Formats: sequence, C-alpha cells, structure tokens
Amino acid sequence: MWRTVVVFFLIPLLLSFSQDQDLLDLTKKKEEKKGEKSAEKTDVVIHGEGRGIIISTHSKTVPLPLKVTLESFDRSEYRWGEPFVYEVSIENVSSVPFDIPWEPDLSKVKSQTRAGSAITELQLLLFVDQIGRETLFGGLSLYGNSAVATTIKKLQAGGKGKIRAPASWRFGISDVNQRMLNLLPAKLALRAQANLMDYPVDSAKYIPSLSNRLSIEMRKEQD
Repeated sequence: MWRTVVVFFLIPLLLSFSQDQDLLDLTKKKEEKKGEKSAEKTDVVIHGEGRGIIISTHSKTVPLPLKVTLESFDRSEYRWGEPFVYEVSIENVSSVPFDIPWEPDLSKVKSQTRAGSAITELQLLLFVDQIGRETLFGGLSLYGNSAVATTIKKLQAGGKGKIRAPASWRFGISDVNQRMLNLLPAKLALRAQANLMDYPVDSAKYIPSLSNRLSIEMRKEQD
C-alpha cells in the first residue's frame, strides 16, 4: 500500500520537473555581480534592443520543421507602449529529432565554441496582422552550437519546448508607430514568426514558420 502511495505522490512531481525543463523563462533575468557587466549584452535581442532583428532575403524552399504556437499574453487588454509578456511553444513536426538553439546569452555560446565552429540563431518575433510583416517587434534571439549540448534543445519527433519572454507594445519606426496609433482603440490579431539562421551571417536555413493568430484589445496610451 505504501509503495502505491509513494508512486502516486512522485508522479506529479516528476511531471512538474519535466514541464519546468521544457520552459525557457526569459522574464527571470540573472543578477549580475556588482561591478560586473554582461559580455556582449548588445547582441541579445530583447525589447527590440541590441544588434536588431535581421530577416534574410535569401530564397529558401525548405519549410522550417517546427510548428510555432502563440500560446498566450499575460493580459487580454493593453495600452500602446506598455510592457507585456508572451508565451510561444515550438513543436518538432518532423519524423526525426531536431536541434534548436536554447541559450539567450551569446557570449556564453561563443566562449564554449571552437574557432570555425558554426553558431545557429533562432529568432522569435511578433507582428500585428493589421499592420503586416513589414514591421516585426518583441523580438528575441536564442543561440546554440550543436557541439555544446548545454546551448541546444533536442526536440524529439513531436516534442515541444516553450518560451516565455518580455517585450513592449511599440514599433521602432515612428511612421509605422503612428499608423498603429491611428487604428486604436482596436482588437488586434497577433502572430509569431520563427527564423532559423547562421550567426552572424544573414543566411536563413529554412522558410520562416508562422504561428496561429491570438487577439488582444489595444487602447491608446492616453484615452
């Protein structure tokens, strides 16, 4: 009887641990030591900062074998300009294991990568349907090297990983930002886009994968 009780008690704990391992939470920033600066911080794309979001213009015919699902936002209503948090899941829809970059700190990947060894970059971005893919925002980049296991997440066939990330409701281009303000208040349809490319060369490996649509209510900064 006691064995049965112990087994049933452990199952939810094991499931919880597995779920935590599958979630990359970028809202939890690691505290830097006093007087120490993060190396190559400008290379990490969060809130549209850093070296910026690069979209390859190269023509690719092979679809990215990943299904991207825009799972949720932390709220259903916002004012333009506010910060927000979103979650995206990535599923391997191929019949074989597929490696994706899983380390947000580029300097850490570089420090463990041998000279001449390739670094791969996974970019996740958002866009508003009413504005179109000409303006992507809320971007983040993950980096990895297949020879460094700690920087890669291996998705088995049908396997999933989830990313939780911070961003803000604002475009970097002023005229597009104004176009958005002219639409508000409105119900906006958001989608996510995933790109897999070589770093630092702007060379996409696959056709980008687009997510489902998820709607939120948006109001002007001051209504």
